Amino acid sequence: TATMECVQSLGQLWCTDGTDQPFSTNVKITQTVTQAPIGLHIGTFRNRILISGVPGTGGNGSASQVFLSGELNGLDYTIPAVQLTTSPAIISVNGINDGLIVNCLMGEFQNQFLIGRNYDLWRLSGYDLSDFALRKISSQVGCLEPRSVEEVTNVLYWLSYRGIEGFSGTQINRVSYPIDPLIATVIASVGSVRTQPLTTQADWQSGNLTVSGPGAPISAT
Repeated sequence: TATMECVQSLGQLWCTDGTDQPFSTNVKITQTVTQAPIGLHIGTFRNRILISGVPGTGGNGSASQVFLSGELNGLDYTIPAVQLTTSPAIISVNGINDGLIVNCLMGEFQNQFLIGRNYDLWRLSGYDLSDFALRKISSQVGCLEPRSVEEVTNVLYWLSYRGIEGFSGTQINRVSYPIDPLIATVIASVGSVRTQPLTTQADWQSGNLTVSGPGAPISAT
């Protein structure tokens, strides 16, 4: 029942929802990615599968990290004692853990992969572990909603706290001035909880009639 994100790469569809173990499928066969962390967001770059939005703070700093699978192997997230250029990797955004979660894997744009948090924007460039580099694009403009990201005529658009942003590769511009009142209501709703009205006996009895867990009703009587 959780919101799912999927990305197509390496001949498979790779999906995660932040609750269940990520999985891959070719429509006919589905395989659980047992080595992958359970994260909210997923992307692909340089024949790797990227996962972010992994709960956790402290020493592991997983909230501010992006987990990269091995090259050409979306099932491999185990970092070996001796790393090769094709090995899995963990990239920490702005240090191991500064308290901000990576909430937008914005995708590849102009030969770089954009990573967004609430208040900053980063770019991952390079081709393997020997030359991967993470650089900050903006310390003022971030990304609030990964599903708002869209490329149109070589300009990348997304939702930030300022409104709708447009990035041509060299400069970020707010492009939502004409519809600011509408966008303001969208921004205000970001992070709000999902609700479901319960008004009838059938509403209360909907679910799997278990004591707890997804789909469990508040009352079965």
